[in-house]
Amino acid sequence: MITDLSYGERDQTLVDQVQVLADSIRPGMVLPVPILGRGADIALRLSGLGFAPAICPQIRTEMQGALPELRQIATAAEARAGDLIIAADTERPGDLVSCLIADPRDWRFIFTGHVAPGSAAAELVAAGRATRQNWNVHPRARDQIWLAEVTRAKHLIPAFGALDAAPELAKALASVWRPGRALQTEESRTYAG
Repeated sequence: MITDLSYGERDQTLVDQVQVLADSIRPGMVLPVPILGRGADIALRLSGLGFAPAICPQIRTEMQGALPELRQIATAAEARAGDLIIAADTERPGDLVSCLIADPRDWRFIFTGHVAPGSAAAELVAAGRATRQNWNVHPRARDQIWLAEVTRAKHLIPAFGALDAAPELAKALASVWRPGRALQTEESRTYAG
C-alpha cells in the first residue's frame, strides 16, 4: 500500500484545528486555499461557528448551493475592510489572492496548507503578514495505522513527506513499513509541512 506521509507524526484532529483557526481569525484576514474542497469545508465550518466569510467565485461553485447568504467577491475592489475572505489561490498573476496581497489595505493571511520555499506565501510568512495553521486533508498518524490494519497491508510505502519526521510511526508500523521503497518526488524532498 502506498500512503501519503505528508503529516509525518502529526495527529491533531480536524475538530481541534477548526477551533485553533477560528481563534486566530481577526478582521481583515484572507485564507488562500487550493481549489477543490478545502475552501468549501472551511467556509462551512467557520459559518457554523458564527463567521460570515466572503468567498470567491471558485469557492461558491464548490459549495454547490450551500450557504447562499455568503457574499461573493471576485476582485480586491469588492473586498471590504475587515472582511474574512476565503479565496482559491491559483498562483496566477491577477487572481484574487495575488490582488489582495498587493492591495494597499495590508490584508493578513492564514495559509492552511503547504507553504513552498520561495513562494509568495513563504515571503508573506517571513514578512509577518501571514501565519500557517494546520487543516487536515491527508491521513494523520493514527489514520496511517488504521489504514494498514483495515487493509491488512503487507507493505506500506510512504509517499511525500520526510521519512525522518515519523520515527514513532515507523516503529508502530515496523512489520509493514518499507521506507527504502519511498516514492521520491521534488515535493517530498522539500515538503516541510
